[in-house]
Amino acid sequence: MKRESELEFLESNVDESILIELYNKSYNNLEKLNEKVDRFTLYLTIVVILFFASMNVSIESFEIGIITIKDTSVITKILPFIFFELLYMIITMSMHKSELYFGVKKLGRYIYKNNYENFEIHTFQNNFIDRLSLPFSFSSFGNQMVLKNGGLFSSLLGIIVSIPALIIAFSPIVIGFLMMKNIYLNHFNDLLGKVSFFISLWVILTIIYTLIIWTIKNNGEE
Repeated sequence: MKRESELEFLESNVDESILIELYNKSYNNLEKLNEKVDRFTLYLTIVVILFFASMNVSIESFEIGIITIKDTSVITKILPFIFFELLYMIITMSMHKSELYFGVKKLGRYIYKNNYENFEIHTFQNNFIDRLSLPFSFSSFGNQMVLKNGGLFSSLLGIIVSIPALIIAFSPIVIGFLMMKNIYLNHFNDLLGKVSFFISLWVILTIIYTLIIWTIKNNGEE
């Protein structure tokens, strides 16, 4: 059963008070998850900075609290695994955020009894009522910047505006490739390098599998 069909079934078989309770819980969870994704994105950025710093700056030792690391190549070796693990967590949280976003939007429509498709209110991809009822997110804000029926000029302008977001979206692929290349060429001759490489590869395959299953599962739902 599709997500919207499940919500339609729920809407037809429970009191409105239950729908409102579910809406409020989902909204609160969505707000918390937005904050968590932002925090983990910051962690990921720090890992990337540490990786490039470790490649270009010569450091004799590194201290974390009471722990002193004299062989700083250890940091370079474990950073790919940390990077891909954080990336996997961000992706899975973003998937759950997408479900919450979908649920809050649909529940809001049931609760306020608005059939949006019957009214000329779609100036943007996400209409004004949706934007009022949903917490802020960069992805939804990006959708608002692309006019739904704005003609060729608006479409081209939307593509230009979206370029920085596309660069950010594809940057983990480039950075991940550089990390794997570095560890394979420079650190594959010792045990820690091999372990980090193969664990990172396993996480990469897990990410790809998760994305494929998610896409198949939710194909056609908006």
